Amino acid sequence: MNFSIQSGTAWSQGFRIWIDWNNNQSFADPGEDVWVSTTSSTAVQTGTINVPISASPGVKRMRVLCRFATIPTITDYCGTGFSFGECEDYNFQVISTTPCSGVPVAGTATASPTNP
Repeated sequence: MNFSIQSGTAWSQGFRIWIDWNNNQSFADPGEDVWVSTTSSTAVQTGTINVPISASPGVKRMRVLCRFATIPTITDYCGTGFSFGECEDYNFQVISTTPCSGVPVAGTATASPTNP
């Protein structure tokens, strides 16, 4: 999943994103820290989140945290002990994959991305 994120044009912010892939109400598990900004900035930042093959279909909790003038650490998911930032949770829907079937004829197979 590709995304873009921005704090605004006045106050430089760094971002970090976690997704609770196993729905255990914790962002501390390996692989749940899914993206971190490279800098604290007012510019639009872009990234990609790769859904692990082990993620079961369904709704997962995604946490996005920003901190003023710094990049959040991997253990900042509780959002305590610092000033000037924001933390928001979102629903992240993991959709089951559709298995391939049949055998394509050489030179005729095509693919296109779809958004359900």
